[in-house]
Formats: sequence, structure tokens, C-alpha cells
Amino acid sequence: MSKVKQPKKLAETATGPLSGLRILDLTSVVNGAYATQILADQGADVIKLEDPGSGRGGGGDIMRWAGHVPEGCPRDMGPIFLTINRNKRSVVLDLKKESAKRAIRKLIATCDVFAASVRYEGLKRLGLGYEEVKAIKPDIVYVHAAGYGSDGPYAGEPAYDDLIQSASGLADVLPRTDGNPVPRILPTLVADKVSGLFMAQAITAALLHRARTGEGQFVEVPMLECVTSFLLVEHLYDQDFDRDSNTIEVFVGRLRKKIGPDRIETVRGLGYRLAPLEGEPVEG
Repeated sequence: MSKVKQPKKLAETATGPLSGLRILDLTSVVNGAYATQILADQGADVIKLEDPGSGRGGGGDIMRWAGHVPEGCPRDMGPIFLTINRNKRSVVLDLKKESAKRAIRKLIATCDVFAASVRYEGLKRLGLGYEEVKAIKPDIVYVHAAGYGSDGPYAGEPAYDDLIQSASGLADVLPRTDGNPVPRILPTLVADKVSGLFMAQAITAALLHRARTGEGQFVEVPMLECVTSFLLVEHLYDQDFDRDSNTIEVFVGRLRKKIGPDRIETVRGLGYRLAPLEGEPVEG
């Protein structure tokens, strides 16, 4: 009979590449929380601030109450919440109270990064806009996970994963490959998670800039722009390059066949025109 191995003892202090850095985490749900989870896994000390009156269950991040927990487990430890908030510490503060505002100002003074997914106008009403936070910690890296870019027509609007999948064109990708014309949302929180990856990378880039210059900065990570950029790598619909002899033209969608003496290489539905063809490509 084989013996059951004893579980390894976890390190009592962070040992990853971001150990020694502290992040004040005002993100919730998935997008920003996924980003700070990645940084916590890499050793950062992430202090998650939760609202006691989130409107679901007993308060805190609403993802505490999403999904099904095993019998006997605390109801406020939903599976998604546990996955994207591991390696973090948590504190509940009602920022409408003056005592909580004093507490968060003290926390900010000890932090390297301020990360939030609250709408920016709401942060300013709480006295937590970039200028106010910078006044407390001049070299702070302030990162805002937004739904849409602040210089665009949807600035300040709320955003959810399915909205961003639709607005970015992601919901239109499957109909272009499987013959079913109905736009569909992918059955995974891809917009949230892709944006979270962008946010994690943006934070580490800003920290590198600070290490080199001593300067903090404001960083905006809008979901729509992140996911659109992610999609446009291979979904520009013939708009990649000008049609001249010095460029490569990329065809996106179904496989194309060559016309004329020039060669088209096809890889998973992407056609690369190596020289200008005489005539337009047709589906083959």
C-alpha cells in the first residue's frame, strides 16, 4: 500500500520577483482582480479592499457569492473568487465613512501600486483620483481598469465581459468559421481575462519605469481597446497593408486559392500574399 505524501509547507514570506512591492487593490469581479492575482503569485503583497455593501450576500466582492461552493464550505468563498484572489490579504472598509478614508490614506502611503476598477468618476468622488493619491505618495503607480478609453465616446460607461465581446467584434468570430451566422459569446470570460493580462503587464512596465526614473504615473487599461487590439492581430479583414508591391497582404477568414503565377501560403485560414496578384483572391 503506497504512502500518501505530506503536502509541502508553503513559504512564510514571499519569494517571487515582485516580493517587497505592495499593491493596494480596489478591483473586483474578474478583470482587475485577475491582474492583481498574477502579481500576487509573483510575490507582490496585495491588499484587497472590499466594500461591505456590495449588494449581494453578506457584502464584500460580489464574486464571493458567485458559483457553487462544496457542502460545508463558507458561502462567501465562491470558486472564482478563491481562484483570482489567492495570495492576497483582504480588508473591508466603507469608504463613505471618514474613519475608513483615514485608514486608506495611511495604506496608500505604504504602497507602490494603486489598482482600481471602480469607475473613475466614482474614485474622484471618494477623493481617490490620481492627483489625490499622488499627493499622498508622489511616486505611486496608479492603474485604472476601465471599460472604455477615457478619450472615446463610451468613456465612463459600465462594461461587462459579454458587452466587450460584442463591441470588440469577438462575438462575430465564430460565425466566420463554422457557417452558423448567429453571433455568439464565447463561454469563457475572455474579455475580462485578456484585459487582466494587459493590466498585469502594464503595472510591471510602470514599475520598471519608476525603478529607472523615480517617477510614478497614471496608467489606464480599457477593456474594449485591450480586446480589440488582441483580436486585430489576425482579424483586420484585409486592412493590414496598402496594396502595393512592397507590402505583404494578409487575408483573414476561409482559405483562399491563388490566381496567377504568384504564391499564397495558407496557415489556419490566414493567407499571406508574397507578391501582388493579378486579380482578386477567391474562396477555394
